[in-house]
Amino acid sequence: FCGCVVVALTLLLNLSATVYVHLSSVQETGSKQPLHPRLFLGSCTTALKLNTYVHFLINVLSTLILSSSNLFMQHLLSPTRAEVDKVHKQQLWVAIGIYNWGNLRFISCRNRVLWTVLAFSSLPLHLLYILEMEFGAADQNAFLQLGLSIVQESRSMQDLKRKSSMMRGFLAIVLFANTWQLLISLQYICTNALLTCFYVESEWQGYGTKRKSLRVSSPLGKQRSTYFLSLPWRYALPLTATFTILHWTLSQSMFLTVIAVNNSGGLASELLFLGTSPKPLMLTVAIGGLLLLVFAGICLRICKGVLPQGGSCSAIISAACHRPEEDRDAALKPVQWGEVHAVELKALISTAHAARQLDEHKIPATADYAVEDTGFQRPGHCCFTSYNVTHPNEGRQYC
Repeated sequence: FCGCVVVALTLLLNLSATVYVHLSSVQETGSKQPLHPRLFLGSCTTALKLNTYVHFLINVLSTLILSSSNLFMQHLLSPTRAEVDKVHKQQLWVAIGIYNWGNLRFISCRNRVLWTVLAFSSLPLHLLYILEMEFGAADQNAFLQLGLSIVQESRSMQDLKRKSSMMRGFLAIVLFANTWQLLISLQYICTNALLTCFYVESEWQGYGTKRKSLRVSSPLGKQRSTYFLSLPWRYALPLTATFTILHWTLSQSMFLTVIAVNNSGGLASELLFLGTSPKPLMLTVAIGGLLLLVFAGICLRICKGVLPQGGSCSAIISAACHRPEEDRDAALKPVQWGEVHAVELKALISTAHAARQLDEHKIPATADYAVEDTGFQRPGHCCFTSYNVTHPNEGRQYC
């Protein structure tokens, strides 16, 4: 719902901005028509403030749309219970709770098409949405003319005289300047997926240390709801804010610059530049380096727990969910993973399935027994259950 609100708000703002630009653009006089309409003509101080506010708003909205699209793509990649059962019958597995492209071959055709549409429309979002243009006058004593941002001090000049050549140069500069935005968008999706994997594994291992309720899409009983953005807010908000700042600082580092050349009759021609600004560029590199160090530290952390590693693997999850038969409402209660005691295992080990899994032996109700003097010990059983459990014993076999 929040994602739909963000997209609807952005659409409304875009439509409003389009109407405003059409009605309020500054008219130019002269023999030449400008490549793009002038939005503001005034002092440099006012233009700088307008530039900062407009571009920060653009980057916030575009990053929120990217985050929402990423969330929807994760939902589309999530298999249904019927799809999981079908995959398990083929002796395969799917990823649960994380962003995994391998699920594309197992989900429905409808979800596959929707995911493809979202992927190819969301990733180039910053490439198309953050259009950096700077307008100024060739005479340094004239007023600064602003399109979407301001002329910066450091520029590399390319003079395009003909209109067709100007349009080709315009597109080339825009694509080059904003290709880096596309790379940061890809980095956001990869970073979000990596952090989600870490947190899913941490949450999975947490069930081996204390009793907790399950996280599901539609909670019942004592169940808990899933996270928005697939991560807790304490991780999702800093991550989204960091990449918003990265997009913003990068947009201030490279941009299209348009200088209007005026004579006594008005606008004579326009010059296109690839503008650069070193301070925002250095800030972008510094933030990116700090982000790299933070994730390197996260990767070096050891995930402590007694559960089998791989909390996103559907096969491992399925193997851990063979609860005692009498524990029918376990999914609605706080559960813990561990070794089930003998008395609570009685109903489980008396079934034909358990007998087949343990080499067709007839299983008594006790947890352990000796066969003659061989020292044979019946394998124990570990699972999620609302019953009391203990930690598995190292060296013992479990099923």
